[in-house]
Amino acid sequence: ALMDRMHIDAIVNFPTLASLIEVNFMDDPVATQVLVHAFNQWMHDEWGFDHEGRIFSTPVMNLADPAGAVAELEWALERGARTVLVRPGPVAGHRGPRSPFLADNDPFWSAVEEARIPVMLHASDSGYQRFANEWNGSSLEMRPFEQHPFYSVSQAHRPIMDTIFSAVIHGMLSRHPGVRLGTIECGSVWIGRVVQDLTDGYGKMPHLFDEDPVETLRRALYVAPFWEDDLEPLIDAIGLDHVLFNSDWPHPEGLADPVEYAVYARDEVGLDDDDVARIMGANMFELMGV
Repeated sequence: ALMDRMHIDAIVNFPTLASLIEVNFMDDPVATQVLVHAFNQWMHDEWGFDHEGRIFSTPVMNLADPAGAVAELEWALERGARTVLVRPGPVAGHRGPRSPFLADNDPFWSAVEEARIPVMLHASDSGYQRFANEWNGSSLEMRPFEQHPFYSVSQAHRPIMDTIFSAVIHGMLSRHPGVRLGTIECGSVWIGRVVQDLTDGYGKMPHLFDEDPVETLRRALYVAPFWEDDLEPLIDAIGLDHVLFNSDWPHPEGLADPVEYAVYARDEVGLDDDDVARIMGANMFELMGV
């Protein structure tokens, strides 16, 4: 009823505090996978992964153990998952942290590609508090609502930027060209720097890349900007068809009426009705195949 009153046809539903599980168990990948599966089981029991074709909840995938990640993905797909969530950041491993996009996780990404579902990268505790701690001379945990200003400024966009760099540079998106990634609650002000750095790196050392990394990015990446972000640079970077509407409603930083974003896109940015409709829903529907 609430979605109807807000004129929202469908939503992708993301967990909040569950995003803190993985970083707090980096020293125990087995426990991490047990906890993640327990959370996914609860989510399925309470919500399902496809509720009446309108509420699509996102089971969490932990890639610490490649075989375990494939099994968890298959479990979720069997129960109707239309998308899954991967934490932006290194994953735990029995030999230490590593990128989730290295070749040992190719079976997982092959399964994602075969299933034709997008993988969402939602803002999380990506473990970057340790870098701020070194500068601050502290040993704090990351607390989302009690961040030191140095962390807020220096680390605000590093996790998602490094995650995208890894997906491109470590070759996963070239080995699996059908994989699509969406960034959620990470904003978009970082996208220009990512394009600039990839362009610079490719221009200096093209032989180290499987393909033009900016073209890889534009093929595979979808970005949901914050409502206050400038939309034009994002459209220039990845194309209007890869821009996703999102809102953190009912959190304070979400718009009181989320669909008012359509008014901004039309009146302030100057998009026509068809382009506004793409951003507000059509792009996500096409991405998810619903």
